[in-house]
Amino acid sequence: MGLSGASLSLQSWCRDINTQTAILEALGALEADVYEVAIEAEACVIQCEITNVLVHQANPSAWTSDWDAIGYRELEFRVVSGLAFTETGEAVELGRNGCAEVADRYAEQIEEALWKCYESEHEG
Repeated sequence: MGLSGASLSLQSWCRDINTQTAILEALGALEADVYEVAIEAEACVIQCEITNVLVHQANPSAWTSDWDAIGYRELEFRVVSGLAFTETGEAVELGRNGCAEVADRYAEQIEEALWKCYESEHEG
């Protein structure tokens, strides 16, 4: 089956987990928003919760620091769970250590994907 089969399974799993997440949110079972982030280089999908967001708008007249003048933003997250897909397309739980390793290795990519999710929800 190869990696293309794993990709197909990954896509179907994402659709299923999105449906499950929507149902749980509707029932009030989830307190925080959980976002799925696909890490294609590792053939895995992790579920992340955004724990903190800080957006400091630019203030060009500020002289205290260049960060205040140009603005900045920060996002913190934690990985709730994750699945890795084998070459045969079988889903395997990552576990706590596996999730931590993926989060550490791909922190910038995960943060970028979470910013896109956050911005799409908070537009306008």
